[in-house]
Amino acid sequence: MSRLLISDANILIDLEEGGLIAELFQLPFQLQVPDLLFVDELEADHSYLLDYGLQLGELNPASMAEVEVLAAKYA
Repeated sequence: MSRLLISDANILIDLEEGGLIAELFQLPFQLQVPDLLFVDELEADHSYLLDYGLQLGELNPASMAEVEVLAAKYA
């Protein structure tokens, strides 16, 4: 079972600029970004990342509430 890594768009874009995207997706990890982030930041110019195996995670009200609790707890 591989580990799940959640990424921000700028990390993926920087790795792309450095020519390391193919290598990133060869690592033993599942890579995921929130679905809303993908639409806002990556879909237009980087949609091919889905072909590499980038997964989209659902960002819903329940998960946002959990983020708020964690942010307050681990400020």
